[in-house]
Amino acid sequence: MLLPEGFVPQGIRRLWLADNRLLSLPQDASQWQNLTYLNLDRNLINALPNLSATSLRWLRCNGNHLTQVPPLPDSGLSGSTFDCCLSSDEVKVRELVDD
Repeated sequence: MLLPEGFVPQGIRRLWLADNRLLSLPQDASQWQNLTYLNLDRNLINALPNLSATSLRWLRCNGNHLTQVPPLPDSGLSGSTFDCCLSSDEVKVRELVDD
Protein backbone atom coordinates (compact mmCIF):
# COMPACT_ATOMS: atom_id res chain seq x y z
CA MET A 1 0.00 0.00 0.00
CA LEU A 2 1.22 3.48 -0.84
CA LEU A 3 0.05 6.75 0.67
CA PRO A 4 -0.46 9.30 -2.11
CA GLU A 5 1.27 12.68 -1.97
CA GLY A 6 -0.94 15.14 -0.06
CA PHE A 7 -2.92 12.37 1.67
CA VAL A 8 -1.83 13.51 5.13
CA PRO A 9 -3.16 16.98 6.00
CA GLN A 10 -0.60 19.71 6.60
CA GLY A 11 -0.45 20.69 10.25
CA ILE A 12 -1.03 17.16 11.55
CA ARG A 13 0.75 16.55 14.87
CA ARG A 14 0.16 12.84 15.60
CA LEU A 15 -0.03 10.06 13.06
CA TRP A 16 -0.55 6.36 13.76
CA LEU A 17 0.12 4.25 10.65
CA ALA A 18 0.98 0.93 12.31
CA ASP A 19 -0.24 -2.34 10.75
CA ASN A 20 -1.15 -0.93 7.34
CA ARG A 21 1.19 -2.88 5.04
CA LEU A 22 2.71 0.41 3.89
CA LEU A 23 5.60 0.09 1.45
CA SER A 24 6.82 3.65 1.92
CA LEU A 25 5.89 7.15 3.02
CA PRO A 26 5.28 9.86 0.44
CA GLN A 27 8.19 12.23 -0.16
CA ASP A 28 6.08 15.09 1.19
CA ALA A 29 6.47 13.47 4.64
CA SER A 30 9.61 15.58 4.93
CA GLN A 31 7.29 18.62 4.95
CA TRP A 32 5.10 17.48 7.85
CA GLN A 33 6.61 20.26 9.98
CA ASN A 34 4.18 20.02 12.92
CA LEU A 35 4.46 16.25 13.23
CA THR A 36 5.60 15.27 16.74
CA TYR A 37 4.45 11.63 16.97
CA LEU A 38 4.70 8.94 14.27
CA ASN A 39 4.05 5.22 14.66
CA LEU A 40 5.02 3.09 11.64
CA ASP A 41 5.34 -0.26 13.43
CA ARG A 42 4.70 -3.50 11.52
CA ASN A 43 4.58 -2.27 7.93
CA LEU A 44 6.68 -3.24 4.88
CA ILE A 45 8.77 -0.06 4.70
CA ASN A 46 12.40 -0.42 3.60
CA ALA A 47 13.36 3.28 3.61
CA LEU A 48 12.06 6.48 5.16
CA PRO A 49 12.34 10.01 3.78
CA ASN A 50 14.38 12.67 5.52
CA LEU A 51 12.37 13.68 8.60
CA SER A 52 14.76 16.31 9.95
CA ALA A 53 12.44 19.23 9.08
CA THR A 54 9.62 17.80 11.22
CA SER A 55 9.09 18.45 14.92
CA LEU A 56 9.26 14.72 15.57
CA ARG A 57 9.86 13.74 19.19
CA TRP A 58 8.50 10.17 19.09
CA LEU A 59 9.06 7.68 16.29
CA ARG A 60 8.39 3.94 16.24
CA CYS A 61 9.26 1.90 13.17
CA ASN A 62 9.79 -1.64 14.43
CA GLY A 63 8.75 -4.60 12.30
CA ASN A 64 9.69 -3.05 8.96
CA HIS A 65 12.51 -3.77 6.50
CA LEU A 66 14.64 -0.72 7.33
CA THR A 67 18.40 -0.88 6.92
CA GLN A 68 19.05 2.64 8.20
CA VAL A 69 17.33 5.40 10.13
CA PRO A 70 16.75 8.60 8.13
CA PRO A 71 17.92 12.02 9.28
CA LEU A 72 15.81 13.00 12.27
CA PRO A 73 15.22 16.37 13.91
CA ASP A 74 18.09 17.72 15.95
CA SER A 75 15.79 19.53 18.32
CA GLY A 76 17.98 19.32 21.40
CA LEU A 77 14.81 18.69 23.35
CA SER A 78 14.79 16.21 26.19
CA GLY A 79 12.28 13.41 26.23
CA SER A 80 12.66 12.40 22.57
CA THR A 81 12.21 8.72 21.71
CA PHE A 82 13.26 7.10 18.43
CA ASP A 83 12.75 3.34 18.49
CA CYS A 84 13.51 1.36 15.32
CA CYS A 85 14.71 -2.16 14.70
CA LEU A 86 16.91 -2.38 11.61
CA SER A 87 16.60 -5.50 9.51
CA SER A 88 20.13 -5.36 8.11
CA ASP A 89 21.78 -6.52 11.30
CA GLU A 90 18.78 -7.00 13.55
CA VAL A 91 20.20 -4.52 16.02
CA LYS A 92 17.70 -2.32 17.74
CA VAL A 93 18.49 1.37 17.45
CA ARG A 94 17.02 3.26 20.33
CA GLU A 95 17.75 6.80 21.34
CA LEU A 96 16.21 7.97 24.58
CA VAL A 97 16.98 11.42 25.82
CA ASP A 98 16.08 11.64 29.48
CA ASP A 99 14.50 14.72 31.02
